[in-house]
Amino acid sequence: MGKPTPCLKPSRSCEKYLRLGFEEVMNPVIIEEEEVKKQFGKEALAVLDRCYYLAEIVNKKPLPIRLFSVDRCFRREQREGEIRLRNYHSASCVFCSDDISIEEGKSITTGLLSQFGFEKLRFREDEKRSKYYMPDTQIEV
Repeated sequence: MGKPTPCLKPSRSCEKYLRLGFEEVMNPVIIEEEEVKKQFGKEALAVLDRCYYLAEIVNKKPLPIRLFSVDRCFRREQREGEIRLRNYHSASCVFCSDDISIEEGKSITTGLLSQFGFEKLRFREDEKRSKYYMPDTQIEV
């Protein structure tokens, strides 16, 4: 079983990550623009998910690390409309290990989504090619 943040009552989404052995963390709501640009360069404005800030904790913990956050996300690269919001809540996770594989990532995804009732999942390479992903690791479910 994972570890929730001490100041929040776990939501149903949080409980599912905790069952998979993830530890809950909270992302800062305000992040300096320079910090975002350091990590994402020219694509900084297209970043939809602040999950990558979870990885900052990597330097402070021994591997393997399983962290998740259910928190606010902000986007400003497109106009807000009926199907696009500029801010919303999103669940994100980071798994860091010396020997992580795409197959292990798929296994974590399957374990999480099966708790929501999804039984048949299909994984395929995402057609979008964001530069902040390692080559051949951008997978769509």
